[in-house]
Amino acid sequence: MKNVFKILSTDNSSILRVYGKNVTHITIPNGITTIGMFAFSDCSALQSIDIPNSITSISPYAFYKCSSLTNINVVDDNMQYCSIDGILFSKDLTTLIKFPNGRKVTKYKIPQDATTIGAFAFSGCSALQSIDIHNSVTTIGNSAFAECSALQSINIPNSITKISSNAFYKCSSLTNINVVDDNMQYCSIDGILFSKTLTTLIKLPNGRKVTKYKIPQDVTTIGAFAFSGCSALQSIDIHNSVTSIGASAFRECSALQNINIPKSVTTIENSAFAECTALQSIDIPKSVTTIESNSLFYKCSTLQSIDIPNSVTTIGNSAFAECSALQSIDIPNSVTTIEFNAFYGCSEIESIDIPNSVTKIGKGAFSECSHLKDIHIHWAQMNNIQVDDYAFVEKNRINIVNCTLYIPFGTRWTYRHHPVFGKFKNIVTEKKLKNDTSF
Repeated sequence: MKNVFKILSTDNSSILRVYGKNVTHITIPNGITTIGMFAFSDCSALQSIDIPNSITSISPYAFYKCSSLTNINVVDDNMQYCSIDGILFSKDLTTLIKFPNGRKVTKYKIPQDATTIGAFAFSGCSALQSIDIHNSVTTIGNSAFAECSALQSINIPNSITKISSNAFYKCSSLTNINVVDDNMQYCSIDGILFSKTLTTLIKLPNGRKVTKYKIPQDVTTIGAFAFSGCSALQSIDIHNSVTSIGASAFRECSALQNINIPKSVTTIENSAFAECTALQSIDIPKSVTTIESNSLFYKCSTLQSIDIPNSVTTIGNSAFAECSALQSIDIPNSVTTIEFNAFYGCSEIESIDIPNSVTKIGKGAFSECSHLKDIHIHWAQMNNIQVDDYAFVEKNRINIVNCTLYIPFGTRWTYRHHPVFGKFKNIVTEKKLKNDTSF
């Protein structure tokens, strides 16, 4: 029974997902042309797979979590792919596509014909300690060495012209990324990867157990994933030469407690501080004009307060989701949009003030805010206001039964008949201020 499996396909030519928890070997039927994303991610016992000549496309994520896989075998007459000793390559051998995760080798040498180490090529190869990259290689792809937890050091030859920003994601033992002096695109200082000009800090290896780090003064950009997964890092000194903080730059820096962003910074990209579970406070200067706020502080579970500058116009998807210690937040009147799940699970927030600049509130924006008692809203008219039916829902009911909605003077009829706000049990009209002619 261990080789019983089920193929999910929509058109009999594509594999969307293979279900077979105990399957050890799969022969893909001839006629299948495409193997999709995460196709074998449920096949943790899979040891070998045979690929027919009909296959023309294999997703980089196809073998994700195949921790027992030792051999990927391709028939000789396939026109797109081939295998050497069970390792998957492009037909012309220029791209190493997938080194099976179940291979318990500690060392590997990239063949001299290879020019590209493909996306996720060695991802999850937990036994790999060292890799010899031939100087024919020019590109290291997205997440190429992600979660190679035993990889300790890597040498970058002069041929490399492109390294994906998260190539070394979650390489928890990696202490040194060494670049030869005559590489024209990259360099390393004390084993830390920089652009050749030193203006971009690309990667501080996760295995460095440093608690403090000072950004060099030549750096203007903290690259995407630059410090991601640096679990020992407690504080960071960002030089005032820095203007940009990249996507997921400090993601999962679980010991990082405080961070001061200098006024030189103008851009903060998505998920920059996501899952910084020890982060208690952060000040975003008014100099920041672009915040790609999707998941920006997602799961920062000890974050208690934050000041959002009035340069922000959108609070993005899951920007503060599951910030379970966040007690208050001031939304500036520059904000026009509060996206999907923006404050989902902010269980300590008791009061929220939504300025009249906001014209859209997405699904789940304030859902599961279990202590929310007061919501202050300032729309005198709601003709162009978009509020998702489930913006305030908590477990199929409006959040919360005892939550009071405070509305502008003279708008009670409008709110009482609104499809979302009309469901609130407690609606209180704010008193009209003296000389107030706005209603």
